[in-house]
Amino acid sequence: MKIIIVIAVLTSILLFGCKNTDTQQRKPYNFSLVYDYTHPVEREDKYRSKFSENKLYLFIESDFNNDTISLKIDKRDEIINIVKTEPSSGLAKVIEIDNIESISRVYFSINNSPIISFEIFDKNNNLIGVKKDKEEVDLVFYKRVPIFD
Repeated sequence: MKIIIVIAVLTSILLFGCKNTDTQQRKPYNFSLVYDYTHPVEREDKYRSKFSENKLYLFIESDFNNDTISLKIDKRDEIINIVKTEPSSGLAKVIEIDNIESISRVYFSINNSPIISFEIFDKNNNLIGVKKDKEEVDLVFYKRVPIFD
């Protein structure tokens, strides 16, 4: 009888002692790629001169609260940022990557989520917004520099 109790205690210690050491579970996000199809004359692009056409810009926008953004461009080193959206402007961070002509593929994830990748086909589409609403994430390819009030 004592042997059964000892085995039961050891088994319960073993079972309760074995827990997942991965502290950051992968959170599922639904990613969408959205292209800005507005007509060129609908709004003047008055801030375009402040943004280089030879860089890729990622505007980390809404609903980020100390989230970890992981970004990898082709074979370059991974860029990791912890971001929080500023409530007054709706913008958390602008990430700039030099030499857009050499960029073919971008790898992106939030909070250790599965990685989404996309290609930069049109090098003129160098303004990308990242908008998060709970589990929904939109990657918006802007024609014009977005305005944050």
